[in-house]
Amino acid sequence: MRRSAPSRAMIILVTLVTLILLVGSALLQRIVFRAEQVDASLYFSPNVVTAKPAQVSSVTIGANLSSPAHIAGVEVVFVFDETSLELVAAVPSPLWQTVALSSDQGRVRWLMTPLEGEGALIETGAANFGSLEFRGTKEGSFTVAFDQAKSIIAAFDPSHETPIYNAAVSFQDVVLLISQQQAIEVGPTEQPLTSESLSPIATAQKILSSDVLTFADTAAVLVKLRYPDQVKVVFGSSESQNEVVSSKAKTYHLIQLSGLSSETQYRYRVISGGIVSQSHLSTPEKSFSTTGLSQDPVSPRRSFIKIFPATSDKEADIIIALRDDQGRTISGKRPVLTTPSAKIRLTPIIELNGFYRSVAQLSQGEQEVTTVAAEIDSVKIGSQAVAFNSQLKTPQWPPSGDSGFLTLDNRLIMILAGLLLALFAVGLLMARLVRDR
Repeated sequence: MRRSAPSRAMIILVTLVTLILLVGSALLQRIVFRAEQVDASLYFSPNVVTAKPAQVSSVTIGANLSSPAHIAGVEVVFVFDETSLELVAAVPSPLWQTVALSSDQGRVRWLMTPLEGEGALIETGAANFGSLEFRGTKEGSFTVAFDQAKSIIAAFDPSHETPIYNAAVSFQDVVLLISQQQAIEVGPTEQPLTSESLSPIATAQKILSSDVLTFADTAAVLVKLRYPDQVKVVFGSSESQNEVVSSKAKTYHLIQLSGLSSETQYRYRVISGGIVSQSHLSTPEKSFSTTGLSQDPVSPRRSFIKIFPATSDKEADIIIALRDDQGRTISGKRPVLTTPSAKIRLTPIIELNGFYRSVAQLSQGEQEVTTVAAEIDSVKIGSQAVAFNSQLKTPQWPPSGDSGFLTLDNRLIMILAGLLLALFAVGLLMARLVRDR
């Protein structure tokens, strides 16, 4: 028996609806899974405590999460001077329980897990794991610091092959000021520890990213903070230790490390503190290796241009790396920068042994989106887009409002809107077919 035309049309429409629903479900699933992959700043709160000798002071251990997440457990390892401070108690918060607690010569390991059926899902961006009680035995300034290599926030993400991962990416220590005198002034950023104040300004700060570009005897560390502050990079090899401090409090930092040796491995960590925070926020220790130095021909495939930040109010740094086929740095060349925009001014390129640096500046108007290209001997080695908006506001403390944890880019919003319109159109066609029958 032959199918009627309306029946065939109905089958086609049902198939289209099914495909649209499947595509929409996959997109939404990607959004949810992407939101679950979070990072966290592990902190002590408050970050500065004042007390008299023999007085017991309480410090909370908490975390700021970039979005809601499932937390399977927390292991914090911290160190302090046991000749000056005494750990009196370690008390988990109501939704958490102590699995293991050990102390050895001023080094404490505290492992906590959520109570059965409770506490695993952190609905908000702030988590309170427990509190520590310290007693000062003598006067002075003493730091309780996380062991960053051993402290873990075990988060759960079902979209990854390894569903359990360490979400802790930055750490905030605490300074205890012990004095017989009146409480020491520590500045306007400090707040008393209360149940309503688990995230004062110091713990709200976060090192959002830190990357490094390497050259023969120079490296550039690119740092992005949540709020403007100063940055210090501590770096060194097995034989020496050095540090470089930024001169201004801002959100984006380009820290240049000079005087390095070629083809040598260095370890480094980024520390923020001094304006927003009274104690220090730091990343775990990382490593990088400098390149060799070469006079071979430039390889367009290995060379690149980097603009930082890619979105700015008035200016952005431009870094050009010229490499040979082996990835070694090439110095003594004359790369050229070009941009199609008349609103953008490119400063002359300055070179330091293969580290080529310029600045893109918005010289006209209030907004501009363009590209900057680099070439050497008329051969293009790369380009990058950059956006300027003179009205762009740097996040300040306190924040003016909650922007929410999940933000969708315009392309994704357009896709979802298109799927909804397609479903609506298919629904109208199905309704018409039903009436025709």
